Amino acid sequence: MWGLLRREDGSVRGRSMAANTLFDEVLESLVAEGGKFEKRQLHVVLERDVSGRELSLSLKVSDSKRPLFLLVFECGPDQYAELREKQRLKVEFSSFPVKLAGLLKECSAESHREPRLEVWVEEVDDGAANQFSIVEPNEFKTLRHLSLDMKEAESAEVDQHVKGIVDRLTREAASARSIADQEKRKRAESADEIRKLQNELLESKRASSEEVARLQDKIEKLANSQHETEELRKRLQGSQKQLSQALEALEKEKTETEKLTSEAKSSRQRELAATEKMQFLERASKDGDKMASHIGALLESSATDRARLESTNAELTSKLVKCEEQLKFAESAKVATSFHVEKLEEALAEKEALVASVTSLREKYNVLQKQFEEREALAEKSAELTNRLQEADQLISTQKKTILNNHEVIKWLNQQLNVLAVQSSGKSKPQPADTPNQPD
Repeated sequence: MWGLLRREDGSVRGRSMAANTLFDEVLESLVAEGGKFEKRQLHVVLERDVSGRELSLSLKVSDSKRPLFLLVFECGPDQYAELREKQRLKVEFSSFPVKLAGLLKECSAESHREPRLEVWVEEVDDGAANQFSIVEPNEFKTLRHLSLDMKEAESAEVDQHVKGIVDRLTREAASARSIADQEKRKRAESADEIRKLQNELLESKRASSEEVARLQDKIEKLANSQHETEELRKRLQGSQKQLSQALEALEKEKTETEKLTSEAKSSRQRELAATEKMQFLERASKDGDKMASHIGALLESSATDRARLESTNAELTSKLVKCEEQLKFAESAKVATSFHVEKLEEALAEKEALVASVTSLREKYNVLQKQFEEREALAEKSAELTNRLQEADQLISTQKKTILNNHEVIKWLNQQLNVLAVQSSGKSKPQPADTPNQPD
């Protein structure tokens, strides 16, 4: 029972449901046409069919750039017996498919064999047939390990192969369109994101400049406040010095006043003593004139003492007045000092508030600096997105070119399919048409 199998490149091949694919890769091969070899990328598929009573082998070779190029080799036990006798092969038919798959793997680019095996496809019998060979080139000669006579595929299988290529190209075109649409959407989203980032960056820069200006004004005010505080501190120190000097002078005046008071007390005592003497003399004056001269002397001494006492009292009174004035000055100085102290305390409180404000402003400035760095990172990201958009544009243009080329290939393949359909309806074997130059 046969079915259809779709390859990774989109081509469709008929195969048995019990077929086992041993090799399915694209190999760099040498194809000879018109006596000249050229390198091509050929798709080689090796299958082993175990559905029937006997084991059968199928090898297919195609070229993605030439859709009508499809060579087929089918081999059973009888055909392999002839091939084995002709080319003197040593392996049995049961192990031949696996050995052939091993030789094909040694022809791939991933093979570590030195020298690496090569695949040659040559025209034989004046172009009537094609020969698929696995050769080993070396410095002495080219060793041909295996040669298989390939035949062109039937028209039905060629049709399936071409339809598979058309389906693949159609899917690739649809995929390219979807990729282009996705890239356009991503580009629009990236452009919107870039505009948002640019607006946020401008707003952040504007807010940062205004915050920096406010911070500088507050710093200048703080510097002026510190200067005024220093002046108040100096004035307070001068007031304190004047107050201490006034207090020292007051203490001295107090000491002198105490001395004068003691002298006044002693003078008062002498005056009382003199009064007592006067009374005594008055009493004694009755005794006679003898005491007159003595009394006169005592009166003179008492008058002198009284005059001295009055002058002392006057000096003491003036000193007391001075002391009262100094006390009043000290009280006014104390009031002024308390006022300056209050002003200084207010200035210190204001200074502490300004220091706290400056600290918070510094924290805000650090936060703004971090935000600015983040904005710069976002700007770098926007530049990266712009580069990615440019790359996407290049990819979109490349995909558009690929879509156009695929449309041309599909158009040409449809023409070839129409020709094949006309030839098949006329029951004539299709002749290979010249293929146009296909884009890579």
